[in-house]
Amino acid sequence: MTAEIFIIGADGATGGMLENVLEAVGYKVQAFSGFPEAMESLSPSGTHLVFIDTASAGLDLKDEIEAIQRVIPNIEIILIADYQDPLIEDDARK
Repeated sequence: MTAEIFIIGADGATGGMLENVLEAVGYKVQAFSGFPEAMESLSPSGTHLVFIDTASAGLDLKDEIEAIQRVIPNIEIILIADYQDPLIEDDARK
């Protein structure tokens, strides 16, 4: 059975933290260092959510996100971004 939640590109600390929290509440989670490995395991019937860490995967993710959506059109995708500018972070909170 495939994981319900994928984590793509997260470093060990971020990926581990997400895995621990999500698995503690009963989700099956699988982390991948990059998109090629994740695409091999993506399952239309089993995968429901994808986290993508933009710090390591980059910000130009259009092609990768479209590839995921071709396999699972209505999948939820959450981008993990690191705000470097305190003004941007303040605006995001508002």
